This record gives sequence, C-alpha cells and structure tokens, in this order.
Amino acid sequence: MKDGFPAVTTKKLAFEAVKAELLWFLSGSSDVKELQKLGRHICGNVYSDYWKPKAKFDGDLDRIYGV
Repeated sequence: MKDGFPAVTTKKLAFEAVKAELLWFLSGSSDVKELQKLGRHICGNVYSDYWKPKAKFDGDLDRIYGV
C-alpha cells in the first residue's frame, strides 16, 4: 500500500461502497440492516422471500462471507 492503491484506474471505482462493505465484513455482522446503516444497499434483492424463512431475525443474512 505504500506504493499506491491496487485498483483499476481506467474506470470509476466505488471506493465508498467497498469501504463500507469491508467495515461490515470486519465487524462480523450478518445483519443486512447494519450494512444499510452505512448507506449501502447492495444486498437489497438478495434478502428476499427465499431467505426470510431461514433467517434468525429480520435482516439476518446467515453465514455470508464467512461470518
């Protein structure tokens, strides 16, 4: 990282979205509402009627990204 940030420079990078999602991963949360509080709605349609019966609580994404 001292030599630069390893990102593609030929197109716009959604750095704020990447940062918010990384912070959410590192928090260990499986609650999509915590991610939405950070202003990110990337999981909007993923949390659908298919997942709701499997959820431990409203907004639970269960074991996602190794959480």
